[in-house]
Amino acid sequence: MYFPHCGAIAFTVEVPEGRTVTTGLVGSQGTIGSLRVLGPSTSPITATTSVAGTASQIPVARLQFACARSLAVRHVVQVHLPRSPFNCKMLLRATRCIR
Repeated sequence: MYFPHCGAIAFTVEVPEGRTVTTGLVGSQGTIGSLRVLGPSTSPITATTSVAGTASQIPVARLQFACARSLAVRHVVQVHLPRSPFNCKMLLRATRCIR
């Protein structure tokens, strides 16, 4: 899981015609890979660096461990992940509209 300090990460998805469409952009206000905290999953979304920058990183297993041990950490994750500006459900809806 990555927490950008500066720079920009683009979320892209390939649509049926073979085109790649940018569906979101994350900077210092967001996270990359946050939904993996909820469990293993696959995603059609690719994250690539658009503007070089720096980020902090925490292994997903470490955050999952913290969630299991701390009610406060679990609460923060449960409250903020569904409200994440670029969660997978929103990105998938956006790509369906493009088709």
